[in-house]
Amino acid sequence: MIYIAGEYVACRRCLGLVYASQREPVRQRGLMKAQNIRMRLRGSPSMIDKFPDRPKGMRGTTYRRLRAAHDRAAERLHGRAE
Repeated sequence: MIYIAGEYVACRRCLGLVYASQREPVRQRGLMKAQNIRMRLRGSPSMIDKFPDRPKGMRGTTYRRLRAAHDRAAERLHGRAE
């Protein structure tokens, strides 16, 4: 994608632009990621609630992959990972 900044026309990287999520603190990104995964599994976004069960029709491998991604995001939330 091409962006216009003043008199320059260049790509996002060349102009030094970043996505809004890249400006968020690591913990906030971890929280948002974990909540999005919980909602994708038709559960509550609350981190206090039990992790959602596997939805009917979802492959076990997909569920386990999402659970692992959730756990990594939760570790960032609690400051245990970079």
